[in-house]
Amino acid sequence: MADNHHPSPVLIPPPSQVQNEAHVKSMDQYREMYKKSVEDPVGFWGDIAKAFHWESGPTGKFLEYNFDVRNGPIFIKWMQGAKTNVCYNAVDRHVKSGNGSKIAFYWEGNDPGDCGKVTFSELQDKVCRFANVLKSLDGVWRGSKLLNLKAIEEYVVNDRDVEERPGQRPSPQLKIEWHAPRDKWWHELVAAASPDCPPVWLDAEDPLFMLYTRQATCCILPQRSSTTLISNPTMCTGAQPMLAGLRDTLTSPTDHCSTFEGVPTYPDAGRFWAIIEKYRVSKFYTAPTAIRTLMGFGDDFVTNSLKVIATVGEPINPEAWLWYYNVVGNKQAAVVDTFWQTETTFPFFGVVPIILNEDGKEVGVQPAVARSDADSGYKDKDGYIWVTGRIDDMVNVSGHLLSTAEIESALVEHPTVTEAAVGSTYSPELAVELIKQVREKIGPFAQPDFIQEAPGLPKTRSGKIMRRVLRKIAIGDRNIGDVTTMADESVVDILFKLRPDTA
Repeated sequence: MADNHHPSPVLIPPPSQVQNEAHVKSMDQYREMYKKSVEDPVGFWGDIAKAFHWESGPTGKFLEYNFDVRNGPIFIKWMQGAKTNVCYNAVDRHVKSGNGSKIAFYWEGNDPGDCGKVTFSELQDKVCRFANVLKSLDGVWRGSKLLNLKAIEEYVVNDRDVEERPGQRPSPQLKIEWHAPRDKWWHELVAAASPDCPPVWLDAEDPLFMLYTRQATCCILPQRSSTTLISNPTMCTGAQPMLAGLRDTLTSPTDHCSTFEGVPTYPDAGRFWAIIEKYRVSKFYTAPTAIRTLMGFGDDFVTNSLKVIATVGEPINPEAWLWYYNVVGNKQAAVVDTFWQTETTFPFFGVVPIILNEDGKEVGVQPAVARSDADSGYKDKDGYIWVTGRIDDMVNVSGHLLSTAEIESALVEHPTVTEAAVGSTYSPELAVELIKQVREKIGPFAQPDFIQEAPGLPKTRSGKIMRRVLRKIAIGDRNIGDVTTMADESVVDILFKLRPDTA
């Protein structure tokens, strides 16, 4: 296995061939663009908006905002009065411009033989048919009628009998009974629907979608977004109920995009790399947890055709980052992070972040972008921002506020540990070694109270650890909530059985 340890932080620039093809080709260009984005946001974002289709331009201000509570409610408004449609930008305009026969995306299921491809014309037909299905169902159409998905989901999952719960996927804990006329067959509804459904032009500030997921218990309403055709195959492993999956596989289909819905170790740990080789993928997008899992199976499965390898969703420890760069990228691919910024970075365009201490005094940079989130971090002497974890994922030990990612990173440096999730014991000898590891890397105050043996961890199908479930196991609470997004529900019972009696 490649050497994935560095004694001290090291700066690894992107390969020149990737840099030359990038939208931002140098730090000098970045600084120039960043300066304009801060000093002239209307001009900066106005130029970017020209790449998309707008049925009509703004009738009010291009940008208006207030971040000072002393001046009234906090708000941000973009391109007031402008009309567009995200589906038209992502699908229809490509058909209209003569690209209907091009592949919009390839799809790979959990079984290697379960695969398919969809052209832009086929995608337009499918989207229009299902849009007409939704319009025909009472309570769904946008307007005076409203389908409150959040309220329905809460009612069905929490308050109904097991037999009446919806079945998102095969699950031994769900017994589904058919209830006519409430329940309807998808294929029958779609077959009877018209393939013609003109887009509805909506205001730039209308919500694009509401994402409600019990995995993250979050509700995010992104504004309008879109995409343009690209020439290189791209693969995203993000779960579609999560924001990355929605953004990169649903609202932004691109030329030869490959989407995967399955577990990365079935039928073996080479599944990701087999898909990458099959479609000659050049850009790959996945979660750090999946990277750490595959890292534990060694280097032999990995194939290399990648130019850009990206991570998203949670902090990535240095060892996993270096394995991703050295082995998956063959030291020829650029490792990047989208704007969840869970490693080191400079601020995104238009963002002037600061770091505040517990007293609210400015000490550096705080790069949270979602309107409901915040991260902890610091700025180094070179100006890079180091994000150590989310504010709501911290451990308070003897007055020291620690990021769980900090402790986990110290643990996974031990050669016998592939993954670690702080929150919740294995052989006494190994437990002593791991506690010593944390004491030496961080300090005595940070040492874990318990280290539990875990043959597996509760994860979504895309590989992200379900930490809320681990917190329940840590305190011995078997009321773990909805786990229908979990890849293997049996791991929960195993972890409860292995939970230390003294915990």
